[in-house]
Amino acid sequence: MFPELIHSVVNFSGKALALPLPSDREHRVIRSGRATHKDKIKAILNSCYEVSSSTESFLERVRSYGLKTYIRGGRVYGVISDGRKYRFKTLGFTGLYEIDRSVRRERELKEIRKRQKGRSLER
Repeated sequence: MFPELIHSVVNFSGKALALPLPSDREHRVIRSGRATHKDKIKAILNSCYEVSSSTESFLERVRSYGLKTYIRGGRVYGVISDGRKYRFKTLGFTGLYEIDRSVRRERELKEIRKRQKGRSLER
């Protein structure tokens, strides 16, 4: 096959493997200094996430920007923009279901505090 490469040494640094490499089109856009469509979608998702208090409100805000959501396996996995699907995970956005967890956790803490107040008043 390639006999000259049999004894070559390759430097596999963990940092280089951890970062995803930009595609050729993304690389050209980065050099030109303009934001990619993917970056614009990331910005929209981050602004919607900061304001939202639940998953439903997050999805409504995303739809108000004109982005359609798509479902795979019974869950919302991403958005569709200009006929192209973008998964939340590949956009670096994993906080969708953490919204509901934090809201649920806050409700549980409020209930616990109410019970503790009731106990302290009875004593």
